[in-house]
Amino acid sequence: MFRFRLQNVLDIREKNERKLASQLVEAVSQERVAKEELARLQNTRSESVQKMTANGTSRSAGELMTFDYIIQHLQGVIEEANVIVENAENSVAEAKEKLQIAFQDRRVLDRLKERQNDQYKASAMQADRQSMDELAVLRYSRGND
Repeated sequence: MFRFRLQNVLDIREKNERKLASQLVEAVSQERVAKEELARLQNTRSESVQKMTANGTSRSAGELMTFDYIIQHLQGVIEEANVIVENAENSVAEAKEKLQIAFQDRRVLDRLKERQNDQYKASAMQADRQSMDELAVLRYSRGND
């Protein structure tokens, strides 16, 4: 019966790979949420500017100052959201890289296991052939006695 000596290491690597894959899924989800929030903020700003400039009506100085304050504040929030999106994108890239490395590490052990299993099968077949040959020689020699 074939027994891979590094099976425990392989199991640990597989578990680590699964953990990193779930981290990647979480990072992608957070990136998506951050991008949706950024898009929502940008739409809000565009709609606000559109409403303020619509109909060509004149506005008082107070309204314009308030509008300017709101737009400046919204721009600051959008800049913060851009930073969050950028950080989320970096997290996704980092998670992908870690997962790729973990995959390669596990794949090396998988290939080693396959190679050792093939060698085990080949040596087992060789031993069977040798036993069959010895048995055939014994039968032949008994028949000639």
